[in-house]
Amino acid sequence: MKKRILILILLFISSSFLWIKNVNDTISNQRSLLLYDNYQTKETKTSPYYGILKIPKIELEQGYFAKENNQNTVEKNIEQISLNCHPEENCTILLAAHSGNSNISYFKNLDKLTIGDQAYILKDQKLYTYQLKAIDYQQKSGYIVLPKNTYQLVLTTCSKKNSQLQEVYLFQKINL
Repeated sequence: MKKRILILILLFISSSFLWIKNVNDTISNQRSLLLYDNYQTKETKTSPYYGILKIPKIELEQGYFAKENNQNTVEKNIEQISLNCHPEENCTILLAAHSGNSNISYFKNLDKLTIGDQAYILKDQKLYTYQLKAIDYQQKSGYIVLPKNTYQLVLTTCSKKNSQLQEVYLFQKINL
């Protein structure tokens, strides 16, 4: 009798967790759709941007240009370091920006991100969702070392705490 009651309690608890997960997934999907609806008015076919990066947690929303565009420079905007990578392709979007206090310091609040936070890219009227999986600190050498085909979005900026390091934020694309 005690075994049956214990089994019923365990079944109830596990089904409750599944129900809560389902509710959270539904809320997340609705949030993603809301973001997409908001973006539809911002990105048009005449937009000069190759894509738009949004990170709600740090209130970042900024376009970035195609690799060959003369506006694609860290001295003016978020710079796309990788070759033009469409989020639907099996490639890595690598973006860099300043982290100081100027009006072009788009990545000044990246250090407030934690594992699990989300970033979005709007490209061709489609919203792509990414989740932060790792934060790495590498020597400033002009290069970033990444595991091949592991991360689909990488953001990098200078470290505020150590002038010899660059911070590397590694995101994986997720389906909501």
